[in-house]
Amino acid sequence: MKANRKDSKRQNKALVGRGKSTPVRTAKKSVLIRDGAALEYSEGRLQAIFEQSPLSIQIFSADGDVLGANRAWEELWVSHREQLKGYNVLEDPQVKARGLLPYFERALSGETVFLPPAYYDPAEIGQKGRARWTRAVIYPVIDASGQVREIVVIHEDVTERYEAEQSTLLSEQRFRSLFENSPVSIWEEDFSELKSYLDELTKTGITDLDAYLTAHPEVIIKCIELVKIVDVNRAGMKLYEAGSKADLLGGLHKTFPPDSRLGFKAEILRIARGELRYESEGKAQTLQGNVRDVLVHWVVAPGHERTYSKVLVSLTDITELKQAEEKLRTAEAKYRTLIEKISPIVYTAEPEQHIGVTYISPQIEQLGFSQEEWSADPDLWLKRLHPDDRERILAQLDELNGSVDPFQGEYRLITRDGQVRWFYDHAFPVKDAEGRTLFRQGYML
Repeated sequence: MKANRKDSKRQNKALVGRGKSTPVRTAKKSVLIRDGAALEYSEGRLQAIFEQSPLSIQIFSADGDVLGANRAWEELWVSHREQLKGYNVLEDPQVKARGLLPYFERALSGETVFLPPAYYDPAEIGQKGRARWTRAVIYPVIDASGQVREIVVIHEDVTERYEAEQSTLLSEQRFRSLFENSPVSIWEEDFSELKSYLDELTKTGITDLDAYLTAHPEVIIKCIELVKIVDVNRAGMKLYEAGSKADLLGGLHKTFPPDSRLGFKAEILRIARGELRYESEGKAQTLQGNVRDVLVHWVVAPGHERTYSKVLVSLTDITELKQAEEKLRTAEAKYRTLIEKISPIVYTAEPEQHIGVTYISPQIEQLGFSQEEWSADPDLWLKRLHPDDRERILAQLDELNGSVDPFQGEYRLITRDGQVRWFYDHAFPVKDAEGRTLFRQGYML
């Protein structure tokens, strides 16, 4: 019986011991509680991130069934999440019609896929909301075994950015078209190395750059070589007889005739003074060795005033104009020599000008007046007209009534010293090839 009582006591102690908490058991329980709380916090935090994301997020199973969507998705697509019940993206006819299914299939194979901007107009399917451009990325959620468990689709409304980019692109294309198709030779050049070189040159103590360049023509050559040609349009290629842009791009020295390089000094001085535009006539040498007369105009592009790294240059071919001017000068010299050697007084006037002249030959000195005096005073002819002829001649002029019809008349003029001389005056219009009156020409015998 004693033995039984002892066993009973031991059994009772054991039972009592089982009811008490041991240190090990308490620690394990604390870890479980803490891990559970951390897991709950982590899940809640992830859910908050998911819901509060400014980007539209959808989650799909590996079979294509929708698992969830956030608030931004509702706002972007003007829909409710309840409408997604039973939705499968792989079976959506719109996804197939828009050619999007291959993107989802690639994501389901484990690839992150970036979709190009797409235009979406809810009105096309009878829904509300504004038309917009969206950009999307689809990425897989892969488990520890390497299997794709889910795919996540993120959409971003890029309407404003995309339209701004497209507007910029269209603007660039428009200006590129204007640049390339302009009938005027246009160049983009980089003067930055030249500008830096001139800045350093002035720091050496040179006070008279003009005189320095005159004394050191090799510096002018170096300055030309520092200018880089960045781009040139078709008219520029044609002007310089280039087969391609590559033939012209690079250094400016290719386009300067050797005997005209010193003329670049004026441009150098402008740049050294910080001036932002330049215009002058000059010479250009084509790649075939032909020399052309050109009107040069350049301006530093806005935003590049400090470095001169972008300078827009236009070259107008004025070779034919120069040749025409030279022919005109030659013809004028011959004509002037001729009329100055003949005895009649020759004059020119504006088309409808019957009193006053634009030119009078030296023979006017017969009346005691110089060419300058007679040309400067439009009423001098009227003042020297004999009083007895005045009424008759003025009546003839009145009949012309400002027309360009020819005039013929005989009258007397009084010389500076009071002598009276008779003249036969014949004036007629000089016209161009199209019949337009250029001026009136006359002679007085």
